[in-house]
Amino acid sequence: MRTSSRLLAALPVLFFLLTGAQNLFANSVTFDFSFSGAGISGSGSLSATLVSGSEFLVTSITGTQNGSAMTLLAPGAYASNNNDVFTSGPFLNVGGISFVLASGTTDYNVYYNAATMSYFECNSTEGPCNPGVGTPIKGSIREVAAVPEPGSLMLMGSGLVGLAGMARRKLFRS
Repeated sequence: MRTSSRLLAALPVLFFLLTGAQNLFANSVTFDFSFSGAGISGSGSLSATLVSGSEFLVTSITGTQNGSAMTLLAPGAYASNNNDVFTSGPFLNVGGISFVLASGTTDYNVYYNAATMSYFECNSTEGPCNPGVGTPIKGSIREVAAVPEPGSLMLMGSGLVGLAGMARRKLFRS
């Protein structure tokens, strides 16, 4: 009888802890991308954090364009880029994603023009990057995986340790 009363006393505490727990996965997602156009070939991965709904802010880029490594530019650094990516098509908007190549100082922007329903890449040597300006490209972006959140994993792990401790105590009482 004492065990059941302890269990009943522990249930509100357990409920309180579980309601405060976050999702098992953080708001971080990885996207793989590839694109190509006249004289352009690029591929790699984007790391992004959730903004809202299906919109993510790209926080880092790992990949190459024509053999040169890409480095992400901050939002607003070139062509009014916002570095937003979406989980469904069209994966980019007119702000696009901007980066610079390791082999130079030219800024690049990959974006989607809704008026022509096309993707483009423009660069700072061509001048301003306005909608419809740049090299037409084709490509793909796909969501790869959500990144587990360390805090939630720790909460789940401590719960499992607690259950193991209760089971151990029960075995030694018998």
